[in-house]
Amino acid sequence: MAINYNGLYHVLEQKEMSLSQLAQDLGLSSATRAKFKKGEYVSLQTLETICKYLNVTLNDIISFETVYKIRTFKSSARGNGA
Repeated sequence: MAINYNGLYHVLEQKEMSLSQLAQDLGLSSATRAKFKKGEYVSLQTLETICKYLNVTLNDIISFETVYKIRTFKSSARGNGA
C-alpha cells in the first residue's frame, strides 16, 4: 500500500500555506518534509500534530492507495525433441 499526502497539500493550498511554513511552525525536520514529498511513512504522532494545527481530520490529509505489482514470466524456449 502506498501513502498519499495529496490531501495535505490541498489543505495547505486552501490555507495559503506551504509545507515549509507548516514545518517551521511545528518544528518538523527536513527529513519529515522529504517523507511527505516521497510518499513515505510519517509517524501518527506527527500526523496528529498537523491535524490539530490545521484543524482537520486525518482523512483530510492522508489516503492509502493499493499498488499492484504485475509479475511477468519468461517463457523458456523448448525445441521439438522429436
